[in-house]
Amino acid sequence: MRTAPRLAKRQVGYLETGPKAPTSFSHKVGGKLVTYSAAKPQDLKDLVEFAVVGLQTMPISGLVISMERVREMATLAISNPKDYCWIGRHDGKIVAAVTGIVTPMDFYERMQVTVVQCWAEMRGAGVPLLDHFLAWARSRRAIKCIIFPQDPGADPRIGHLLERKGLSTQSAMFMEFR
Repeated sequence: MRTAPRLAKRQVGYLETGPKAPTSFSHKVGGKLVTYSAAKPQDLKDLVEFAVVGLQTMPISGLVISMERVREMATLAISNPKDYCWIGRHDGKIVAAVTGIVTPMDFYERMQVTVVQCWAEMRGAGVPLLDHFLAWARSRRAIKCIIFPQDPGADPRIGHLLERKGLSTQSAMFMEFR
């Protein structure tokens, strides 16, 4: 009987994933040192405030941001070890965050991870975090699909960056906001 090969730890530039992966890393962004780490319960208040600022940059007509729902999503991502929620800090302030929620795929075996937050206030601070997230997602055998939705009016450079990182546009999403 054949068994699947064991996944080795994966190294990607300045970061690595796997069972012995570091719990934080630092990277210089525009000459400033940003420290990245998994978000913890004590980061919740700052993370919610940061997420709301990110949501306010691309308002959707007629929709109101729910602080309660943002807090619930952040709490879920921080407290569930299967999900991904990392932040970048400079001088104690959150300057970047990526949150991915792992769920079963609708009609197929295995799981998918959906990015629900990817935002950086400091230019370039989100790229190391995006690299870390992608390495994390790709290192998990159960995750077969990475979904990275783009908000209406998102900067097209984000899509180009995601393509350079190996993601591709697979389907259009049609929406109606009422």
